[in-house]
Amino acid sequence: KVALSSNSCTLVEAHCENFANNNFLIICSMTKMETAYIRLGVIKRVRGLRGHLIALLEKQVTSLDAVDTLFIQLGHTLVPYALEHYTLQNQRVILKLQAVNDPATAYQLRGSAFFASRDALPTQVVEQELLQALQGYQVVDIVRGELGAVVRVDHLPLQTLLVVNYQARELLIPYHAALIQQIDHSQQRMLVRLPPGLVEALC
Repeated sequence: KVALSSNSCTLVEAHCENFANNNFLIICSMTKMETAYIRLGVIKRVRGLRGHLIALLEKQVTSLDAVDTLFIQLGHTLVPYALEHYTLQNQRVILKLQAVNDPATAYQLRGSAFFASRDALPTQVVEQELLQALQGYQVVDIVRGELGAVVRVDHLPLQTLLVVNYQARELLIPYHAALIQQIDHSQQRMLVRLPPGLVEALC
């Protein structure tokens, strides 16, 4: 089986005995894959005699139906494995990967993070990733000036909150288009317009 390489990947031959002879894999640089792929979780355990893997999810994933390949982090590279089938169980997922057909092969993947193509994931998963990337951004109010840095992002059933370290307290700012004026990713700054009295009410 031959996979075509992209500009960010190198085509290499896999000599590992767990794969068929003359099998080719794309092994991609982690730094070049960050923008195209999203980390979903970590493989924790092996289940059964056919190489099933139990993984814990770090994202709120409702479906992997559009995902045909998962990328497993081995060292500093991401190695693609075809996803044969999966079973979601709340925040964990049971995975069956092609070429992983026995416990010995599966054990080699324990503790590894796994990723999927951004384009194959549901919209809400991509949005979660984009919001998590805002951690550390400085939040500046048009009137009050600098408020503080985003320390985390809380995903609630009805809204998403940016938790900002404001004067040694947690300021909870709803992530809403009416409040967010501009996000400068190059400077890691977010410009907001908060209504009068909202800061005092949210602290």
